[in-house]
Amino acid sequence: MSFHRILITGTNKPLINDFFKQGREFFELLTSSMRGDDLDAHLRLTQPEALICCLNIEKDTELHDLNSFVNVITKKNIPVIILGTKEGVNRYKGFITQSPTYAFDEKYIPPRTMFLQIVKIIEKGTEAPDESEKKHVLVVDDDPLILKVIKETLHNEYDVAVSVGGKTALKFLETKSTDLILLDYEMPELNGVQVLERLRMDPKTESIPVIFLTGNRDPQKVKEVLSYKPKGYILKPVDSEKLKETIKKVLV
Repeated sequence: MSFHRILITGTNKPLINDFFKQGREFFELLTSSMRGDDLDAHLRLTQPEALICCLNIEKDTELHDLNSFVNVITKKNIPVIILGTKEGVNRYKGFITQSPTYAFDEKYIPPRTMFLQIVKIIEKGTEAPDESEKKHVLVVDDDPLILKVIKETLHNEYDVAVSVGGKTALKFLETKSTDLILLDYEMPELNGVQVLERLRMDPKTESIPVIFLTGNRDPQKVKEVLSYKPKGYILKPVDSEKLKETIKKVLV
Protein backbone atom coordinates (compact mmCIF):
# COMPACT_ATOMS: atom_id res chain seq x y z
CA MET A 1 0.00 0.00 0.00
CA SER A 2 1.29 3.46 -0.89
CA PHE A 3 1.04 6.08 1.86
CA HIS A 4 0.67 9.81 1.26
CA ARG A 5 3.54 11.78 2.79
CA ILE A 6 2.24 14.48 5.17
CA LEU A 7 4.21 17.25 6.91
CA ILE A 8 2.61 18.31 10.22
CA THR A 9 3.34 21.52 12.09
CA GLY A 10 1.70 23.62 14.82
CA THR A 11 1.56 23.98 18.59
CA ASN A 12 -1.54 21.86 19.25
CA LYS A 13 0.44 18.92 20.66
CA PRO A 14 -2.56 16.78 21.72
CA LEU A 15 -3.99 17.03 18.19
CA ILE A 16 -0.61 16.23 16.63
CA ASN A 17 -0.20 13.19 18.94
CA ASP A 18 -3.71 11.96 18.05
CA PHE A 19 -2.95 12.45 14.38
CA PHE A 20 0.17 10.27 14.68
CA LYS A 21 -1.60 7.54 16.67
CA GLN A 22 -4.60 7.25 14.37
CA GLY A 23 -3.27 8.44 11.02
CA ARG A 24 -0.57 5.86 10.34
CA GLU A 25 -3.09 3.72 8.49
CA PHE A 26 -3.38 6.46 5.87
CA PHE A 27 -0.20 8.52 5.85
CA GLU A 28 3.58 8.66 6.14
CA LEU A 29 3.82 11.33 8.84
CA LEU A 30 6.61 13.86 9.42
CA THR A 31 6.76 16.82 11.80
CA SER A 32 8.36 20.25 11.80
CA SER A 33 8.48 23.20 14.14
CA MET A 34 6.75 26.38 12.97
CA ARG A 35 10.04 28.21 12.41
CA GLY A 36 10.36 29.36 8.80
CA ASP A 37 13.80 27.81 8.25
CA ASP A 38 12.65 24.43 9.63
CA LEU A 39 9.57 24.42 7.39
CA ASP A 40 11.65 25.36 4.34
CA ALA A 41 14.17 22.59 5.06
CA HIS A 42 11.47 19.95 5.50
CA LEU A 43 9.74 21.03 2.29
CA ARG A 44 13.02 20.73 0.37
CA LEU A 45 14.14 17.44 1.89
CA THR A 46 10.89 15.49 2.31
CA GLN A 47 8.74 16.78 -0.59
CA PRO A 48 5.40 16.33 1.26
CA GLU A 49 2.11 15.83 -0.57
CA ALA A 50 0.25 18.02 1.93
CA LEU A 51 0.89 20.32 4.89
CA ILE A 52 -1.25 19.86 8.02
CA CYS A 53 -1.24 22.78 10.46
CA CYS A 54 -2.53 21.78 13.91
CA LEU A 55 -3.29 25.09 15.57
CA ASN A 56 -3.96 26.13 19.14
CA ILE A 57 -3.24 29.73 20.13
CA GLU A 58 0.01 30.53 18.29
CA LYS A 59 2.26 33.54 18.81
CA ASP A 60 2.15 36.32 16.21
CA THR A 61 5.68 35.46 15.03
CA GLU A 62 4.70 31.81 14.52
CA LEU A 63 1.62 32.79 12.52
CA HIS A 64 3.64 35.17 10.34
CA ASP A 65 6.20 32.40 9.62
CA LEU A 66 3.42 29.94 8.87
CA ASN A 67 1.64 32.39 6.58
CA SER A 68 4.84 33.03 4.59
CA PHE A 69 5.37 29.28 4.22
CA VAL A 70 1.75 28.69 3.15
CA ASN A 71 2.21 31.32 0.43
CA VAL A 72 5.23 29.38 -0.88
CA ILE A 73 3.77 25.89 -0.63
CA THR A 74 0.42 26.69 -2.29
CA LYS A 75 2.31 27.98 -5.34
CA LYS A 76 3.74 24.47 -5.64
CA ASN A 77 0.20 23.04 -5.73
CA ILE A 78 0.67 21.32 -2.37
CA PRO A 79 -2.61 21.40 -0.41
CA VAL A 80 -2.65 23.08 3.00
CA ILE A 81 -5.09 21.82 5.64
CA ILE A 82 -5.70 23.79 8.82
CA LEU A 83 -6.90 21.85 11.89
CA GLY A 84 -7.50 23.09 15.40
CA THR A 85 -9.83 24.70 17.83
CA LYS A 86 -12.30 27.21 16.49
CA GLU A 87 -10.35 29.98 18.25
CA GLY A 88 -7.02 28.85 16.77
CA VAL A 89 -8.36 28.57 13.23
CA ASN A 90 -10.07 31.97 13.43
CA ARG A 91 -6.93 33.60 14.83
CA TYR A 92 -4.87 32.21 11.94
CA LYS A 93 -7.40 33.52 9.42
CA GLY A 94 -6.60 37.03 10.67
CA PHE A 95 -3.02 36.60 9.42
CA ILE A 96 -3.48 34.86 6.09
CA THR A 97 -2.87 36.35 2.67
CA GLN A 98 -3.30 32.98 0.93
CA SER A 99 -6.34 30.87 1.85
CA PRO A 100 -5.63 27.28 2.90
CA THR A 101 -7.10 24.43 0.90
CA TYR A 102 -9.27 23.36 3.81
CA ALA A 103 -9.87 24.33 7.41
CA PHE A 104 -12.08 22.90 10.12
CA ASP A 105 -12.52 22.55 13.86
CA GLU A 106 -11.27 19.09 14.76
CA LYS A 107 -13.76 18.75 17.63
CA TYR A 108 -16.68 18.21 15.30
CA ILE A 109 -15.20 15.71 12.81
CA PRO A 110 -14.44 12.07 13.75
CA PRO A 111 -10.77 11.19 13.02
CA ARG A 112 -11.46 8.58 10.32
CA THR A 113 -13.76 10.99 8.46
CA MET A 114 -11.08 13.66 8.70
CA PHE A 115 -8.37 11.35 7.32
CA LEU A 116 -10.54 10.25 4.41
CA GLN A 117 -11.29 13.88 3.57
CA ILE A 118 -7.56 14.70 3.61
CA VAL A 119 -6.80 11.73 1.32
CA LYS A 120 -9.49 12.98 -1.06
CA ILE A 121 -7.99 16.52 -1.04
CA ILE A 122 -4.50 15.16 -1.83
CA GLU A 123 -5.65 12.82 -4.59
CA LYS A 124 -7.84 15.46 -6.19
CA GLY A 125 -4.83 17.77 -6.31
CA THR A 126 -2.70 15.14 -8.08
CA GLU A 127 -5.23 14.27 -10.77
CA ALA A 128 -4.29 15.33 -14.30
CA PRO A 129 -6.65 18.06 -15.56
CA ASP A 130 -9.27 17.05 -18.09
CA GLU A 131 -7.90 17.84 -21.56
CA SER A 132 -10.97 19.94 -22.37
CA GLU A 133 -10.38 22.08 -19.27
CA LYS A 134 -6.69 22.80 -19.87
CA LYS A 135 -5.66 26.32 -20.83
CA HIS A 136 -3.90 26.58 -24.18
CA VAL A 137 -0.33 27.91 -24.35
CA LEU A 138 1.49 28.72 -27.60
CA VAL A 139 5.30 28.68 -27.34
CA VAL A 140 7.19 30.59 -30.04
CA ASP A 141 10.97 30.23 -30.41
CA ASP A 142 13.46 29.63 -33.20
CA ASP A 143 15.26 26.95 -31.15
CA PRO A 144 13.57 23.51 -31.38
CA LEU A 145 15.34 22.35 -28.20
CA ILE A 146 13.85 25.23 -26.19
CA LEU A 147 10.42 24.37 -27.59
CA LYS A 148 10.84 20.72 -26.62
CA VAL A 149 11.95 21.52 -23.06
CA ILE A 150 9.11 23.98 -22.43
CA LYS A 151 6.50 21.65 -23.88
CA GLU A 152 7.70 18.79 -21.67
CA THR A 153 7.64 21.12 -18.65
CA LEU A 154 4.06 22.31 -19.22
CA HIS A 155 2.22 19.48 -20.95
CA ASN A 156 0.73 17.96 -17.77
CA GLU A 157 -0.98 21.23 -16.83
CA TYR A 158 -1.61 22.94 -20.18
CA ASP A 159 -2.52 22.19 -23.77
CA VAL A 160 0.76 23.24 -25.40
CA ALA A 161 1.42 24.08 -29.05
CA VAL A 162 4.84 25.08 -30.35
CA SER A 163 5.87 27.25 -33.27
CA VAL A 164 9.33 27.54 -34.80
CA GLY A 165 9.55 31.27 -35.47
CA GLY A 166 7.21 34.25 -35.54
CA LYS A 167 5.76 33.76 -39.05
CA THR A 168 4.60 30.24 -38.22
CA ALA A 169 3.01 31.52 -35.00
CA LEU A 170 1.02 34.22 -36.80
CA LYS A 171 -0.12 31.65 -39.38
CA PHE A 172 -1.25 29.35 -36.54
CA LEU A 173 -3.29 32.17 -34.97
CA GLU A 174 -5.16 32.88 -38.20
CA THR A 175 -7.27 29.77 -37.62
CA LYS A 176 -6.69 28.84 -33.96
CA SER A 177 -6.87 30.55 -30.58
CA THR A 178 -4.71 30.43 -27.48
CA ASP A 179 -4.90 31.64 -23.88
CA LEU A 180 -1.25 32.68 -23.59
CA ILE A 181 1.82 33.13 -25.78
CA LEU A 182 5.39 32.49 -24.61
CA LEU A 183 7.33 34.52 -27.15
CA ASP A 184 11.09 34.54 -27.79
CA TYR A 185 12.30 38.15 -27.81
CA GLU A 186 15.18 37.67 -30.25
CA MET A 187 14.44 35.63 -33.38
CA PRO A 188 15.59 35.92 -37.01
CA GLU A 189 13.22 37.15 -39.73
CA LEU A 190 10.44 38.23 -37.37
CA ASN A 191 11.54 39.01 -33.83
CA GLY A 192 9.41 39.00 -30.70
CA VAL A 193 8.65 42.71 -30.77
CA GLN A 194 7.47 42.54 -34.39
CA VAL A 195 5.24 39.57 -33.61
CA LEU A 196 3.80 41.38 -30.60
CA GLU A 197 3.08 44.50 -32.67
CA ARG A 198 1.18 42.43 -35.25
CA LEU A 199 -0.78 40.68 -32.54
CA ARG A 200 -1.85 44.02 -31.09
CA MET A 201 -2.96 45.30 -34.49
CA ASP A 202 -5.41 42.41 -34.95
CA PRO A 203 -8.69 42.56 -32.94
CA LYS A 204 -8.70 38.74 -32.74
CA THR A 205 -5.30 38.57 -31.02
CA GLU A 206 -4.77 41.97 -29.39
CA SER A 207 -5.89 40.80 -25.94
CA ILE A 208 -3.85 37.57 -25.81
CA PRO A 209 -1.36 37.86 -22.92
CA VAL A 210 2.29 37.57 -23.95
CA ILE A 211 5.28 36.56 -21.82
CA PHE A 212 8.66 37.23 -23.41
CA LEU A 213 11.48 34.67 -23.31
CA THR A 214 14.97 36.15 -23.41
CA GLY A 215 18.49 34.87 -22.94
CA ASN A 216 19.90 38.38 -22.45
CA ARG A 217 20.41 39.19 -18.77
CA ASP A 218 21.75 42.70 -19.31
CA PRO A 219 19.64 45.10 -17.15
CA GLN A 220 19.31 47.56 -20.02
CA LYS A 221 18.03 44.81 -22.32
CA VAL A 222 15.54 43.63 -19.69
CA LYS A 223 14.34 47.23 -19.33
CA GLU A 224 13.90 47.36 -23.10
CA VAL A 225 11.88 44.11 -23.03
CA LEU A 226 9.58 45.48 -20.34
CA SER A 227 9.02 48.72 -22.26
CA TYR A 228 6.75 46.78 -24.65
CA LYS A 229 4.50 45.96 -21.69
CA PRO A 230 4.34 42.16 -21.88
CA LYS A 231 2.60 40.31 -19.05
CA GLY A 232 6.00 39.12 -17.91
CA TYR A 233 9.38 37.85 -19.03
CA ILE A 234 11.36 34.67 -18.39
CA LEU A 235 15.13 34.41 -18.63
CA LYS A 236 16.67 31.53 -20.58
CA PRO A 237 17.73 28.89 -19.76
CA VAL A 238 14.21 28.55 -18.40
CA ASP A 239 13.68 27.73 -14.73
CA SER A 240 10.67 25.37 -14.74
CA GLU A 241 9.26 26.50 -11.37
CA LYS A 242 9.62 30.18 -12.27
CA LEU A 243 7.95 29.50 -15.63
CA LYS A 244 4.97 27.71 -14.06
CA GLU A 245 4.59 30.37 -11.39
CA THR A 246 4.63 33.22 -13.94
CA ILE A 247 2.10 31.49 -16.19
CA LYS A 248 -0.20 30.75 -13.29
CA LYS A 249 -0.22 34.42 -12.24
CA VAL A 250 -1.08 35.54 -15.77
CA LEU A 251 -3.84 32.96 -16.30
CA VAL A 252 -5.60 33.48 -12.96
